[in-house]
Amino acid sequence: MKPLHFVADVHLEDGRPETWKNFFAYLAGPARACERLYLLGDVFHAWLGDDDRRPLAQQSCEALKAVADAGVKIGLLWGNHDFMLGKAFARRCGAELLGEQTVLEHHGLRVLLLHGDVLCADADSYLRTRRRMLHPLSKLCMGNMPFAWRRRFARRLLGDGAEAKPAAAIDEEQVRMRLAAARAQVLVHGHFHQPGVTEYPDGSQRWLLPAWEPAAGPGGWLELDAAGGFRRQGGWAA
Repeated sequence: MKPLHFVADVHLEDGRPETWKNFFAYLAGPARACERLYLLGDVFHAWLGDDDRRPLAQQSCEALKAVADAGVKIGLLWGNHDFMLGKAFARRCGAELLGEQTVLEHHGLRVLLLHGDVLCADADSYLRTRRRMLHPLSKLCMGNMPFAWRRRFARRLLGDGAEAKPAAAIDEEQVRMRLAAARAQVLVHGHFHQPGVTEYPDGSQRWLLPAWEPAAGPGGWLELDAAGGFRRQGGWAA
């Protein structure tokens, strides 16, 4: 049986071809050998609407569609940089939009997937911003703005580049509560750009995925095999 793959924090951005090269090479090769590919947010450094037709958006969609056409099921979750991704984009690249989180069952193992921003100790303020931006009226207003205005808005909100994040505190009480609510044994997430695995006394695990941009991480993906084993792959495993 083919494995599952988990990827987060690629931060594709105009003017940063070093991230495009690594991620598109992954999509053209290893990604096509998995059964399902889960993209856990911040695939783009800033997604400004599903009407984005810039070359990078087009190239990304075509690369993902090629993976889907190879028989791989793609699940797409929102990050704090690309929560404007919608169903139109998902359809174009052959993916399923899963929203903020999802739970998968894999041979008796329950795995909770989310981007990870909700685990920040100080997450409330920008989660409120996300909820406001996802309101249908906000999305309508954004969709009617020229792209130059949207880019200026994104720079103010997100910054100019996908630089390494400073160390951020993970709210372990949130981790415990979300694992319990999902009845999951494993949590997989991104956002913090500090990859690794945390083992808890009750036997549960939390896997934090690597970022792909050179300033913040080696890139790579987490693989889950049919026996329920997790393995680091790509630059992360080097």
